[in-house]
Amino acid sequence: MREEQAQMTFEVCIEECRNYTWQGKLTAEEKVLEFKSETELLLAMDTLMYGEGEVPS
Repeated sequence: MREEQAQMTFEVCIEECRNYTWQGKLTAEEKVLEFKSETELLLAMDTLMYGEGEVPS
């Protein structure tokens, strides 16, 4: 049986590419988070979808 997964639309604005990595802003559901690397971007997406400290099943 398949559990329902969280669905969300993100807007990613890449403002700079410095030291071979992206920096910019992530917007979703009226929340804006800044990121300084691709890793921070993915963590920000995860946080917006599942909340801090929660692990998707």
